[in-house]
Amino acid sequence: MVLVVLIFLLVVLFFLLKKEGNIEKFKNSLNVSCLILSYNRPHNIKKSIEDILKIQYIKEIVILNGHKDYKVNFNNPKIKSIDDWDDNDKYFLLRRYKNVNYCKYDNILLLDDDLYPTKELMNNFVNNYVLDKDNIYGSYKRLCNSKGYFTKSKKYNYILPGLCLTSKKVINNIWENIKKNKKFMNLVIEQKGNCEDLLFNYEFNKIYKKNPKYIKGEFISLDKGNGFYTGDTKKHLEIRNNFCKQINKS
Repeated sequence: MVLVVLIFLLVVLFFLLKKEGNIEKFKNSLNVSCLILSYNRPHNIKKSIEDILKIQYIKEIVILNGHKDYKVNFNNPKIKSIDDWDDNDKYFLLRRYKNVNYCKYDNILLLDDDLYPTKELMNNFVNNYVLDKDNIYGSYKRLCNSKGYFTKSKKYNYILPGLCLTSKKVINNIWENIKKNKKFMNLVIEQKGNCEDLLFNYEFNKIYKKNPKYIKGEFISLDKGNGFYTGDTKKHLEIRNNFCKQINKS
């Protein structure tokens, strides 16, 4: 009996070590495309670009230029600069999901143009991502339900996509659902992009039947202002509060 238990434990240990080895192998070979949403703050990208390129897993940076007067270009084969202002006029911030296929790799770091992770935070993202690629890992958590929008709640069900790691498959699946959800997609467009991140999470929850994951760690924030939302900033939170109430009752 003791021998049987010992053999069982050795078999379990073997498979655990094999799994750990496969995870490490996957991590070491992980190639990530960084997709940056840009509008009218090119000074931020000029500050952040070198640091982002130094992050171990980043093999490509794709910049979606949403305003032709603020386009950024870099003489670097790892950086693509996309003219995206027509899509900005049509979709506002939703364009980051629509245009994810400009990215070469299947693993996607989504960034607003004023945010980027430290190397340590990126490692934390990756350590979780390799265990489940069908999820979203980020640094800003929010609670959005039928009672409204909450930024300081200990509970959360949404992760803001302006600083997160996920897969191209997840983003494409969510985008397909967003396009079918015409009522709330059109509402986001009417609101000039406000609540695109809430709609993104709502569709993720619906497809994958789970919440995204909050990851602790330090990141760099270059701007206090919101360079994307072009509506009345005083009504920003009120709009988001109403959106959460509406979409969670639909």
